[in-house]
Amino acid sequence: MMCSQELLPILSHALPSIISYTLPSDKVVQANAEGARILARHSSSTLSEKFDGENDDSTVKVESATKNDSRMLVTAQDGHHNIISESNNESETMIEETELFLKRVTALSYTHKSWTDMRRTLVYLRTEVRFYNEIVPLLLLANDNNDGASLRNYLPNVHHADYDLEGLVPEDCPTTNAKQPSPFDEENEERKHESLKDKGGHMLLESLSPAHGYFQDSPVSLQQSLMCLTAVAELHASSWGNTSVLQTVHDRLSSAGGSYQLSFRNPKEMQNMVASWEGFRGQFVGVDGEKTSILEKDSVIRLGQRVYDMAEYVSKELSPTVDDSYATLVHGDYKAMVSFL
Repeated sequence: MMCSQELLPILSHALPSIISYTLPSDKVVQANAEGARILARHSSSTLSEKFDGENDDSTVKVESATKNDSRMLVTAQDGHHNIISESNNESETMIEETELFLKRVTALSYTHKSWTDMRRTLVYLRTEVRFYNEIVPLLLLANDNNDGASLRNYLPNVHHADYDLEGLVPEDCPTTNAKQPSPFDEENEERKHESLKDKGGHMLLESLSPAHGYFQDSPVSLQQSLMCLTAVAELHASSWGNTSVLQTVHDRLSSAGGSYQLSFRNPKEMQNMVASWEGFRGQFVGVDGEKTSILEKDSVIRLGQRVYDMAEYVSKELSPTVDDSYATLVHGDYKAMVSFL
């Protein structure tokens, strides 16, 4: 199905000569973002002109089409595209079809959330865009003398990443400031809509679809698990002991790792912990006498209270400073996506 012109400005960052595009499948909807696989048709010179074979480095810096963002990273391994020939009476034009993946956060999609929870969604977006635009170049530079090419193999090809949260989350407001007051009256739907209109952001990525040898499966085999652990170990090692990079990560991304760190969360989650666990446990008690009998043990009954009592201590213990010997960059939502190749 042919789509409107809405995404053309975004796609043009990767494919300046884009002609049209289609969305060949349903969009992917997650709690904090939406995604879509895109087949974009463009003239054959769009990508090839950028890679003329004279660049020894597989990563090329290309000036972005937007005034405030010049950090678009494009890699020479790009190129999931097919060549099509289109003819008319005057000439023959070579057309390529490139598969891309667009991850997008539109603030108006989250009006059902309280401000604290909506803010967490928005700062997740900001963190991810800043990671690709600001932190990845630092990691690659820091690892140039230590097999930086290896790290590059585990990073996605990002054609463009940008966000606009003006009026919602100040640029200097820490990610972990879950107590930031709402910038609008949450009871006034009209004002809320106006405040959120056109706010959000996107990441235009290389498509890692099954058609290109990638898959996401569960459970994964032992060999696949080793591949996943190797990838995340490379990410951790890339900043280990580098206080300069870690300070930038602390300042620009987050001072705490993991999406379940308490400084991210709505305080109501902890306030309701005991009742939530009791409600969950109650759904299964007695369903299968032997298999669910563990739910009637005293220590399990008190699990909600035990988590509540220990949560703040555990959260602090898992929040190192940038100069701690074990401090490093972590992935907050790691998934087992591996490649056949």
